[in-house]
Amino acid sequence: YFMEWQNGMKAHPNMRVHVSVYEEMKKDPIGGVKKLNEFLNFGCSPQLCEDIAVSCGFKKLKVFKDKSMAPQMRAMFKNEATAGFYRKGEIGDWKNWFTVSMNELYD
Repeated sequence: YFMEWQNGMKAHPNMRVHVSVYEEMKKDPIGGVKKLNEFLNFGCSPQLCEDIAVSCGFKKLKVFKDKSMAPQMRAMFKNEATAGFYRKGEIGDWKNWFTVSMNELYD
């Protein structure tokens, strides 16, 4: 999938695309929102970019999603057998869920 995306970017070098990577947004959410604001040319103030970054933080969205999720959906994702729809939101935590063979295949 990613290689198809890269090939598409190479085939259409004049197409404007904004790439936002989770790890970068996690390290600098305000900077990430500011970059998106610049790309979209929305003209948001630095304060509004900061407010958006804070409001859209992983922990706040997780709490909101947990409160607003329908009980049937919550039951599907929140039980002892599964980790839930949202997990920790930590960089690299996905590796803890992969088996050795899955990690080898991914690498």
